[in-house]
Amino acid sequence: MTISEETRKLIVKTFDILKPYFQHSWEVMDIYEGNLQPYVLKNLKETLSPQAYEDACRRTAPINLLPKIVDKMATIYNDPPMRSVEGGTESDAELLKWYEENLCVNEKFSDLLDLYVATKSGAIQPYMNYTTRKPGLRAIQNDRFFVMSFDEQDPMRMTHFITFDCYAENKIIFYCYTDTDIAVFDEKGDLLTAMMAKLQNDGKNLYGQIPAVYANSSRYLLIPKPDTDLIPMVLLVPVIFTDMNYAAMYQCFSIVYAVDCDDEKMVRSPNAVWMFKSDVTSQKEPKVGTIKPEVDIDQVKNYVASQVSLWLSSKGIRPGAVGDVNVENAASAISKIVDESDTVEYRKACIEYFTKIEAEFWDLLLKKMHPQWVDTNQAENKAKFSPDAKVITKFASAAPLQRRKDLIEEKKLEVESKFTTRKRAIQELNPMLDEKQVDDLIEEIDEENDGGETTESDNQNTGIPGQETAPGAGQRGDGIYQDQE
Repeated sequence: MTISEETRKLIVKTFDILKPYFQHSWEVMDIYEGNLQPYVLKNLKETLSPQAYEDACRRTAPINLLPKIVDKMATIYNDPPMRSVEGGTESDAELLKWYEENLCVNEKFSDLLDLYVATKSGAIQPYMNYTTRKPGLRAIQNDRFFVMSFDEQDPMRMTHFITFDCYAENKIIFYCYTDTDIAVFDEKGDLLTAMMAKLQNDGKNLYGQIPAVYANSSRYLLIPKPDTDLIPMVLLVPVIFTDMNYAAMYQCFSIVYAVDCDDEKMVRSPNAVWMFKSDVTSQKEPKVGTIKPEVDIDQVKNYVASQVSLWLSSKGIRPGAVGDVNVENAASAISKIVDESDTVEYRKACIEYFTKIEAEFWDLLLKKMHPQWVDTNQAENKAKFSPDAKVITKFASAAPLQRRKDLIEEKKLEVESKFTTRKRAIQELNPMLDEKQVDDLIEEIDEENDGGETTESDNQNTGIPGQETAPGAGQRGDGIYQDQE
């Protein structure tokens, strides 16, 4: 039995309701990918007169902050996390490593994180390529899928995962997944049985679970509300800087006016000389003057910087301080606000959430999908994952960014003050190492340093008492205490 006709029609109706949401998400990702200028020009056209718009278009400043902000917030995969198998065998660990390498897992999860930060949701989906007969992995942006829940007790639990393709003449094809069924149907809700047969789909979900993992930033809505401040704030900087470029253009050229002059004999040229003669029969005196527009550009730049800072604060990001924005630092001030922003709290939240997302993903892939691929002779790797084993993902610490040299000095002081042990200090300096690896590292260091004998000279030259660095302290050679300024 497949998904009922009533449910299919409800899915199509939901799709129609969500079209503005899809459009917003598409625009966000369009800007993120670099296509900012059309949105700046549209904003200018709506706010300027036709003549002013024509002039401003030639001096647009399409400064795109969105990629910089997303990259600043989506950092937990910059240092690849460590994944290990708990309660399993060596064969389980090898299978995990095989999938990590063949699916480019870190790259795809980094893509999912970008989507999660930029549009508040996204999905990641393992699949088997029927042509190459090799597994694949894709991150799906949320203008290409949506989710629904028919769970009366927990409306935050996804029961239906729907992707869709758009074709010519507004033809839409939907692919709906539940834990038990898979259906392909059109915008009328009619099943496309021929397409299902081509995909070797008889309407049953042989995995026994929706073959995708959904990342959602909202705690209260199954589909998060879009951030309506995102696009306007991203456009604020290029639009106001374009306005200033436009104003500066007219500020460079004074407006010349003449009163009671013979305009037919006046030639506008840098080396022109205008000769005036008094008219004895007239009581009026000819006058020529100029109007010079003035714009306080520095004040406007400070105004923009303050708004960007306040906006970042509303996102849970503590913006960096740059002082007054003036002519000297205007080129880098806005960028520096983002560069020096503190995202520690946001990164901690991402680590906590994506640890759960990864656990759900590996359970789906290794315990549901991979066994099915093995049983149907589709998987190259025939090993099966132990039923009681699970994958543990450990991310690098979300501590405030700190130079390696400063961190070493801090740990050295803690050890010397007897506030911590040498082993714990080394563990904190190398958070991606497990306990055995730390022990091996200490043993290797001790062997390199004459069995670990400690001298006063050692304490002066190393990041941690009892360890001697290679010649040239703080440089490459010791393998641990590298000055990574």
